[in-house]
Amino acid sequence: MQRRPEWRAGRFAGVVLAAIVLGLPGMAPAAQAREPTVFPLPIGRAATPAGRIKPLEAFPTGLAASPDGKTLLVIAGPPLEIGGPGETVTLAVVDATTRRTRQVIHVADAFQSIVFSPSGRYAYVAGGNDHTVHVLRATRSGRFKLLPDIPVDDFAAGLAVSREGHTLWVSQPQLSEVVRVSLPEGEILTRIPARTPDQLALSADGATLYASDWRANVITEIATSGGTKTREIHTGKHPQGIAVASGSDTTTTPSAQSRTRLLVANSNDASVAVVDPRTRRSGRVNLAQLAGRNDSPSAIAVAPNGRSAYVTLAGDDAVAVLRYAGRRKPPWRLAGLIPTGWYPTAVALSADGRTLHVVTARGVARSRRATRPYRAIDPARGPDGAAATVGTLESLPVPNSRTLKRYTAAVRRILEKPVLHEHNSRNPIVAGRAGPIKHIIYITRENKTYDADLGDLHPGPGNKLVVFGQPITPNLHRLERQFIESQNFMYQGFASAVGHMWEDAGTTTDSYERAVAFGMVADIPHISEAWRDRANIPPAGTLADQALRAGRTIRTYAMDTAEFARLIPPSVQASPTLYPRYDIHIADAKREAGWESEFHQFAMHQCAGALATTYGAHCNLPDFEYVYFGNDHTTTVNQPGYAPIEAQVADNDYATGKVIDTVSHSPYWASTLVIVVEDDPQGTGDHISPYRGLLAMASPWIKRQPGIRRRGDRPHPRPAAALRLRRHEPAAGRPLRQLAADGAVQR
Repeated sequence: MQRRPEWRAGRFAGVVLAAIVLGLPGMAPAAQAREPTVFPLPIGRAATPAGRIKPLEAFPTGLAASPDGKTLLVIAGPPLEIGGPGETVTLAVVDATTRRTRQVIHVADAFQSIVFSPSGRYAYVAGGNDHTVHVLRATRSGRFKLLPDIPVDDFAAGLAVSREGHTLWVSQPQLSEVVRVSLPEGEILTRIPARTPDQLALSADGATLYASDWRANVITEIATSGGTKTREIHTGKHPQGIAVASGSDTTTTPSAQSRTRLLVANSNDASVAVVDPRTRRSGRVNLAQLAGRNDSPSAIAVAPNGRSAYVTLAGDDAVAVLRYAGRRKPPWRLAGLIPTGWYPTAVALSADGRTLHVVTARGVARSRRATRPYRAIDPARGPDGAAATVGTLESLPVPNSRTLKRYTAAVRRILEKPVLHEHNSRNPIVAGRAGPIKHIIYITRENKTYDADLGDLHPGPGNKLVVFGQPITPNLHRLERQFIESQNFMYQGFASAVGHMWEDAGTTTDSYERAVAFGMVADIPHISEAWRDRANIPPAGTLADQALRAGRTIRTYAMDTAEFARLIPPSVQASPTLYPRYDIHIADAKREAGWESEFHQFAMHQCAGALATTYGAHCNLPDFEYVYFGNDHTTTVNQPGYAPIEAQVADNDYATGKVIDTVSHSPYWASTLVIVVEDDPQGTGDHISPYRGLLAMASPWIKRQPGIRRRGDRPHPRPAAALRLRRHEPAAGRPLRQLAADGAVQR
């Protein structure tokens, strides 16, 4: 693989989803740390990574340092091809000092966990969906030889190796078990039941194995001598990363053992559980920087002296620094934050504890074809899709107290929640419950970039990329011209699986992100089936159940995430007979007719049947309606048995326009805001950003004002337009979702 240049470096913002629910002492000498470079992300906030950046591949997840500290082994992710990741995964062997790539090894799959044997002669890599553990042997040249794989039964997620190097432990979450494997024979000796075991850690004396259960709220304790499960210890919501913080390098002394603790990253409640392995009691270190607790702590590395720990916060683009506080309560405390690239997933320390290495899944939102400085590619030569964003390896000296304080301030500035002034506001959309907006109709659609549908709105490069322009999507074009024009709207979701969670909940869970990226949901009939598992739903739930919990009335039309997870009662869901779920054989116009039949009952305050049972005979339009039209997903071109793709998109456009036409000719028009979004920007490319999608809004309270001034073909937002589009949560009586508020406004 050709080496890419390194560069030195310093998330979901402005999304109008809000409308709906609305001094760790350094181990290294004080260094003159450079001011981080600011990298604007396509999600409305910047990344300011503190370390040196090395580009990797797509969604890297694993990192380990060799015992001698000379080598970093990285699960760098799949090589990228046009349209998304390739079919193999890259293991990168990196010199820890020079950061040069010594070797690239291609394997069928690899996922998150890498462990070295105590001698450093062997390395083991969890093979994920390859149902194997990859075995590598170090050579004198600093390279590795790939040996025959160790076969296991199913998805291999986490690894641990015994102190003498003769036993390997492998977690298999899909089978709810941990297996004990003999080395070097590779024979499975024992199978131990565990709920959904993810990452593994051995106690300092090697007598106990701990497995985090990422779809539960416990860790499993296993006695290594007999390979038997001994008990479960409650930690927090969906534990992932797990590490042992010992008193010192030698743990035989009573004083060292007395302060040995398990540190467990609880990915769905923004905390680290601190567990005393002797008493099995646990406390919590609160890591929340976001109001919705969507910080997603995932991986943990502990310093050699056991007095500090580093936790990746995927939702914050940061690493949390924890410090052992001795006899004070609580014994572990949050000392500060270190800024990283977009979505950190793995962390490791050098052997001397002086250098921190971090892997991020999406880096600085650059693709492989981007160079230094970033060069916007020509999407007409092939789409540079959002799925093609590469991750990074970032390295920096462990910061001293002064530097950590500065880093912490930088992270919190980026994450700072914008202040809403709803009282006495002249803007009706942010005027609170006393304002005129009483109802939100939220229309979600599928898989289109801005330029694919709207590239012909203005002269410029977008004209070359438009596929479903004015003749096919006249209603969408009319919405953009009549109400608001959203040329700066970026999606977090890079594909449908995460895109639907993004549009329905404003964020995703870390376990779900990893499961989607590495095919742990590949064996189900459709990705939506994964939504039946509540562990895949963010901590605060979806926009619909948030509104319901706030005492607002709701109605959903094919909101699969909330409905499949049973987050909302069947009584508020339109029946599939009236409103069919996703099926391109069925016209969106038919779905709209089903929605319209109920809307007219609400408009006349005359509901019948099940609708009357739920909303009363003299019913009112619910505060929040979710309406899904999916036919603009489209099939392949000229796929037998389907209408042409142009007809599929035109049908979707008609249904969208018909909803707005119906509302605008009803008594509810004066109190309703309609929002139209897509789940993700897959498709044919965009000349501004592969993450750019469309947003449409309609309401008599939206005053038409151009939101963009052009200088060449790049967008330059007008602050004057910001408040009209930024904050709508008072309309539904709910606090603003943090990830729908962070960063730059939608303009």
